[in-house]
Amino acid sequence: MSINAKAQKIDKLIIQDHRYLDRDDECFFFAEYFNKDGVIINQGYGAGDNLISNLKIKKSETKRLKYGHKAKAIKQCADLIVKCFTVDKLKECLFIPIPPSKTKDDPEYDDRINQILISIQEEAKLINSDIKFIDLLSTKLSREQTSSHSGKNLTPKEHIDNWVISPLNEDLNKYEVIIIFDDVITTGSQFKAAKNIVQSLNTSAKIIGLFVARRVLIHKKNQG
Repeated sequence: MSINAKAQKIDKLIIQDHRYLDRDDECFFFAEYFNKDGVIINQGYGAGDNLISNLKIKKSETKRLKYGHKAKAIKQCADLIVKCFTVDKLKECLFIPIPPSKTKDDPEYDDRINQILISIQEEAKLINSDIKFIDLLSTKLSREQTSSHSGKNLTPKEHIDNWVISPLNEDLNKYEVIIIFDDVITTGSQFKAAKNIVQSLNTSAKIIGLFVARRVLIHKKNQG
C-alpha cells in the first residue's frame, strides 16, 4: 500500500468505515491505516501504517525508538499536504487541528498535529505562500489516545463536552475553505464534533476534513 501524492475523497464506497460521516461530509486522506476488528495494526501493512506508527511515537518511547523517526514522519506529512495545494489556494484556507487527546500538563501531551502545520508554514514560505491555523479547540481532561483498543469510541457530543473552545480572534468568513485536520480518521466522530462547532460560529466558509490516513476496517474490506 503506497501513499498517494493527491488526497483521495472518502466516497460512498468506503464511508461505511467511518460511521459518523454522512454523504454531506467532505473528507480527504492520503494513505490507509489498517484495523482488524477494532484493533489498529501498527506494523506490517505498508507505508501508511509505518508513517502513522512513527508519527504516533510517544514521548516515553522516543529514547527507545529514536525521535528522528517521528520528526521525519512530521516532515513527510507536511510535504504531502503542501503538494496538494496551489500557492494561492493555501492562502485561502484556514486549518483547525483536532486537539491532542492529552491536556498540555499531561506528561504524554503530543502536539504532533500542530508540528505538522508549523512545518507546512515553513514550506509554504519557500514557495512565497502562507497558511493560517488556529488552536480553536483544546482538551479538558486527558483520555486514551484512541479508544480503538477498548472498542469504546467517543460520540461527537462526548468530544464536544471534553473540549474547550478558545475565544475567536479570526474572521472565519475571509477564508474560502476551513480545513479540520488530523492524522487519522477512524469513526469520524472528532471531525463531526469539530465541524458542528465551526458551523455554530456562523461562517459561510466551506468546511472539509483532511487526514494523513483513514482507518480501514479489514473485516469489512474483505467482505467487499
